[in-house]
Amino acid sequence: MSIKTKSSDNINKRIELLRRQVEETLDKPELLSHSEKLQHKELLQELNVYNAELLAQTEELIQTESENEKLSNWFQQLFYYAPSGYVVTDEQGIIKNYNQQLINSWISAIFRTLKQMLL
Repeated sequence: MSIKTKSSDNINKRIELLRRQVEETLDKPELLSHSEKLQHKELLQELNVYNAELLAQTEELIQTESENEKLSNWFQQLFYYAPSGYVVTDEQGIIKNYNQQLINSWISAIFRTLKQMLL
């Protein structure tokens, strides 16, 4: 699952739209008073800072997501190839997951039982 979602795309589009509106207004100095120009410049600076912070947070989230995925894969491998048989059930006792060693143990038990029955 990717960190970059429609929500973050919308935020980025909104920031870009606001930036363009401020820049366009600044390009028409005859429409603004001196104090309005200063306010617009400050707003543009704040938008740039906010955008930089969002980019940094997005990068951090992407890195964290990558690390979590690696850990998840590691734990899956640990579960499936553990030397003991493991089974995961829900509250009703329905098997939701199991590892290879459990299958091997069950197969061995079945063959032992069949062998004993045949002897």
